[in-house]
Amino acid sequence: MRSLTVRFLKFLCLCVIGGIQTNAAPTEKTVVLFDGSGTNLFVSSTGSESDWRMEDGALVSTPNTRRSNNLVSRLHFRDAEIELQFLQPSDTDGNSGVFLHGLYEIQILTTKGKQKLTNHDMGAIYGLYAPLVNADQGSGKWQTLKILFHAPRRDESGQLTAEGSITAWLNGEKIHDDAKVGNQGSEYNPYAYDTTPYLAEIQRIENFKGTGPLLLQDHDCPVRFRQILVKPLDDAAYLYSPAMKNSHGLPQQND
Repeated sequence: MRSLTVRFLKFLCLCVIGGIQTNAAPTEKTVVLFDGSGTNLFVSSTGSESDWRMEDGALVSTPNTRRSNNLVSRLHFRDAEIELQFLQPSDTDGNSGVFLHGLYEIQILTTKGKQKLTNHDMGAIYGLYAPLVNADQGSGKWQTLKILFHAPRRDESGQLTAEGSITAWLNGEKIHDDAKVGNQGSEYNPYAYDTTPYLAEIQRIENFKGTGPLLLQDHDCPVRFRQILVKPLDDAAYLYSPAMKNSHGLPQQND
């Protein structure tokens, strides 16, 4: 019997994608994480309701006292295409980021005009790879980030068996081409930096199943996000809830 989760994702997609305008036309499997008009599949890093404010149809990064008030998607996925838009305030460095599976951060940081890019600049896979080109259009403008993510593979003990990869485009320019990722992620990844029991449980499941969420980083800067879409590329995606347990202590996906 087909997974209830897969049927729900398709139903959710059909219900909410109608009003979205995006460079990539959503397909039946596309899941809208945030659309600014009622759909918000993000929770806080503790698993509670999102406490980022919403303004003019956008999620605005809202800090706590520890520079770690990240948002976590309820959708967990393995391989996926991801698209979102972000805007950095013109009077700041626009520091934020997008975490794939909580480990690999696509850096958001104003870098327009910089000639020699590092693995800490706009579009970098933080701490691992500098972007291939400087595609930053500057603060005060909406910018589009598209990512093709193939997750690393692990065995039942959580050991890495095959590296994953990230190909990414910023404002239509390719900034990464099949960049390999494995055990090493950002040193400030939410599983290591000021983590929570909610995130620790997600990491445990991720190590076993190879699925994980999309996280939006709080870095004390009111960066805005909108039109956040994820298209799972396999049938591993599901909506996570701590109450979804099976006999192995892992989320129950099947009927």
